[in-house]
Amino acid sequence: MPWKQITLGNVSITRVWEYFGSVEMTSDIFFPESSKEVWESVSGWLVPHFLDSGTNIVNSANQTWLLRSEDKTILVDTGVGNHKERPYTPVWSRLETDLLANLARAGVQPEDVDIVINTHLHIDHVGWNTYLDGQTWVPTFPHATYLMPKADRDGQLGATHAVELPFVFDLADRPELNGPAALLGPEQAPADLAARVHATWIRFARTGDPGWDPYDTDRRATMRIDAEWSQTDDPRSKEREVWS
Repeated sequence: MPWKQITLGNVSITRVWEYFGSVEMTSDIFFPESSKEVWESVSGWLVPHFLDSGTNIVNSANQTWLLRSEDKTILVDTGVGNHKERPYTPVWSRLETDLLANLARAGVQPEDVDIVINTHLHIDHVGWNTYLDGQTWVPTFPHATYLMPKADRDGQLGATHAVELPFVFDLADRPELNGPAALLGPEQAPADLAARVHATWIRFARTGDPGWDPYDTDRRATMRIDAEWSQTDDPRSKEREVWS
């Protein structure tokens, strides 16, 4: 069913489906910090729709919740999204679902949405915040105000793309790069870290040798760069096993 509606007081709540199916992971992999006992305690309402008792594989329902209240049209979470690369969850990669069509069946067009609430910023809760228009990702709900938990942003870097650049160019001591809302955060980086990273990049550019063992698919030698540097082999082996 693409949508189902209930009313609580003067608020209507409509479940608008995106996707339902296996996540291709067992419960202990999907939620690695959960115990077998916890899953057993709730198996009565999870089996068979959300948990296969024979294989322990989890099924998930991805959806958005459409709320209408006081002339406002509100979406709570926006699912996985279409056409997006999800390398760590291949089952959700490059989906082509009917979420927008299902939303239209519930009487809402993207431009009608006033508020989008992201309860948290996992990929299966923010996917339809944007959609692919030709070769460009654009906001799906162009008139909406987006709300998200303060805890998901304050004091956390989120995606760390480009955070290495001040170290590469030995600029980590620049005042504009340090602070609660700045790229490098509130704490000052170790004094010599940027200088050492900078020297390593220069060495690699000149010689092709960064100063540690070459990477290959047998050892997967990796340098952990921090206040102390340490080389380790295949530090993400368990994660690779999950997605292989």
